[in-house]
Amino acid sequence: RQIEQIENFIAMDVKALAIMPIDPYNVQPAIRKAQSRGIEVLIAGTDTLRYDVMMYMDQYLAGKMISEMGIEWLTENYSMDAENSGEKKPKVIIIRATTTVDMANRSNGIMDKMEGWGKAEIVVATAEAQSTAAATKVMENMWQQNNDAVVILCYNADAALGVNEYLMWQSGINRAQLAVFSADWSPEIQEVLNASLNNKSLFRGTIKAVGPVIRGKEISFEEATYGILKGFVEDNYTWGNRIFNMIQKRYGERN
Repeated sequence: RQIEQIENFIAMDVKALAIMPIDPYNVQPAIRKAQSRGIEVLIAGTDTLRYDVMMYMDQYLAGKMISEMGIEWLTENYSMDAENSGEKKPKVIIIRATTTVDMANRSNGIMDKMEGWGKAEIVVATAEAQSTAAATKVMENMWQQNNDAVVILCYNADAALGVNEYLMWQSGINRAQLAVFSADWSPEIQEVLNASLNNKSLFRGTIKAVGPVIRGKEISFEEATYGILKGFVEDNYTWGNRIFNMIQKRYGERN
C-alpha cells in the first residue's frame, strides 16, 4: 500500500515527498523513480540508503528506552528482591522484529537492556511481529504458556496495539498489574496511552521522535519536516542531508 501511495504522488508530479518507510528496502525503487523525475525525497525514521534528506533516530537507544519503561514499571509495582526473598522474578515477554537493520537494532536494544538489568525472567516470542494482526496472533500463542507475564515489550506501536487488544479481551486478569511498552507515537496512540491511566488500556508507554536541533535550536519533528519540504519546494534547502532526531518517553496524560 505504501508503494502504491508513493507511485500515486509520483504520477501527480509533486515537487517533494516525505516518507516514513515501513520497509526501508522495498521502498528504494520507488525513491529512485521519484528522484529520476526530479522529485526530492525526505526520509524519516530509518535509513533507506537513497534519499535527499534523512531524519533519523538512534534505534538501539529507542530499544533500550522501551526496556527502561518496563523496568520502571516493574520497580514501582513489584518486589525486585526475588534473589533474597525466594520469590519468582517477574516475567517479561519480548516481541521482536529483525527483518531490517533498524528493526534488529531496536530489538537488540530491548533485549540488551532487559538482560543487563537481570531482575526479570525474559521470554522471547518465538515469532516476530510488527503489525497489529500479527502481534495479536503471537500474543495468543505466547499467553497459553506465559499467562503469568506482567510486562510485554514490543518492537513498535502497531504490535503493542495487537497485544493490548488481545489482553483486554481476556477475563480474570488483573489489568492494573499488566503493562505493554513499545516505540512510535501518533495522536491516536496517545489516546490509547491516556486510557491506560484508568486501566482501560494496558499500552502504557511508547517512544516518540521529538525533533532535531537545527543551528543550535531545538525544533519539533513537525516543524523540521515542514522546513525541509518548504526548502525543497522553494529550492533553498540548506540544513544538510542527515538530521538526527532526539527521542523521549511518552506516557498517558490526563485531559
